[in-house]
Amino acid sequence: MAAPEERRPRPALTARIDPYRLPRHIAIRFAVKPPASTPRDGDKQAQPGLTALRKLTGDAIHMDLEIVTLCPDPSPEAIGLFEEFAVQHGGWLHGAGVRVTLLSGQAFQRRELIPTALWFLEEKTRNNRGLRLNLALDYRSRAELVLAAREIARAVAAGRLSLSAIDSQLISRTLETRDQPDPDLMLLLDSRSRVGDAMLWQQAYAELCLASWSLIDYEADMLEEALVDYQSRERRFGRVPSSPPLPRAG
Repeated sequence: MAAPEERRPRPALTARIDPYRLPRHIAIRFAVKPPASTPRDGDKQAQPGLTALRKLTGDAIHMDLEIVTLCPDPSPEAIGLFEEFAVQHGGWLHGAGVRVTLLSGQAFQRRELIPTALWFLEEKTRNNRGLRLNLALDYRSRAELVLAAREIARAVAAGRLSLSAIDSQLISRTLETRDQPDPDLMLLLDSRSRVGDAMLWQQAYAELCLASWSLIDYEADMLEEALVDYQSRERRFGRVPSSPPLPRAG
């Protein structure tokens, strides 16, 4: 994981949020639903959720969040949404200093399978220093872990790595998010009750927030409520909370 950096927080959306206790990395799980109807020839129908995606990203910038990972259920509609977002709002993202990173997954190891607009946006924003926006394209965590295991096994077989050197930090450095801190908050939309096949290794100690709203319903107070909930919790990172000693018998 990347070393923590000193940050100077900006004012949050409301006084309810402590700008000094913001999560460094928020991952958002959601579904992208297909259009309710098929457009006629010559018509262009806007992707559902495109406006909400712009609002969500804008609020993340305003709150001075460090990293946001948008991790939809793998689908052609999700890739289409990200492609349209890059086409329509790529200039705005670049102007706002956003760095876009693609989490491409096993299915997109070949560059030609990723829409050109997304490759272009990633390259264009590579040196930006503002919000880091991860876009997960057909990303599957189990496949990511398999690729990491193969890479480590090849290094051991070639004599470049000893078995004793394999630890959790090495595995983290072999994943696609190797240069980023793990998520502090995993926001699950659409009333889902499971994380699914997304960032299984990285979200081990993340706080889970279950939201009933969908991406297309997003309004500013929704992200605010998730952050208020996050800041009300005691983060333990796997530790068992302290408890008073049990009374002795007799």
